[in-house]
Amino acid sequence: MGLSKTKFDVSVLCAIAAIAFALSPTLARADEIALGGSANGTFCASLPCSGGPDTLLGMTFTGNTGFNQTTSGGVAALNLGSFSLNQTSGIYSGYFALNILFTSPLTSTTTDVATVFGSVTAPFSGGVWVFNFSPETVDFTDSSGNPEDFDLAVNSVSVNPGSTGTPLTAFVFYTGGSGGTVPEPPTMALAGLGIAGVFLLKKRLLLA
Repeated sequence: MGLSKTKFDVSVLCAIAAIAFALSPTLARADEIALGGSANGTFCASLPCSGGPDTLLGMTFTGNTGFNQTTSGGVAALNLGSFSLNQTSGIYSGYFALNILFTSPLTSTTTDVATVFGSVTAPFSGGVWVFNFSPETVDFTDSSGNPEDFDLAVNSVSVNPGSTGTPLTAFVFYTGGSGGTVPEPPTMALAGLGIAGVFLLKKRLLLA
């Protein structure tokens, strides 16, 4: 009877362990984070930009009203919007302020805004407009409340006269933080099952 009871208890533990593995076969990674939000931009003659138009001398920026992307291996590509340029654009030398409003992840109910400044050069009337952006560091907090650092690199872009929908993209790179690899609850449950199994086996051996 004792042997049958031991086999039954071990079978139950194995079944629970199998269910836990099925629910969560992987570990939560600090470098994997869900990014969501929107973007808008303004032109300005000098820094810092305190406001300005999103259309200037035939150039128009249309921001992405809703992006959603999860980092994979610590990297994510974001589509932030697009540029359109008329055939008869003017000469321009100034700046462009790109405002990225992150609604995810957040540690509060407010929206986190990352502003990236870029230089804009259009030396010839009816010519190409060139945008160059500098990398920025963005601080997020993971699901466990640990601060994680990501670099936000907005790609430089050249916009030709007459073009519509020239994309403005960016990459987000994980650069470090205090979170590391975080075990999910089912993983911790498996550890508890292992301890319980050892205890059960020892108890049955003592009773044998």
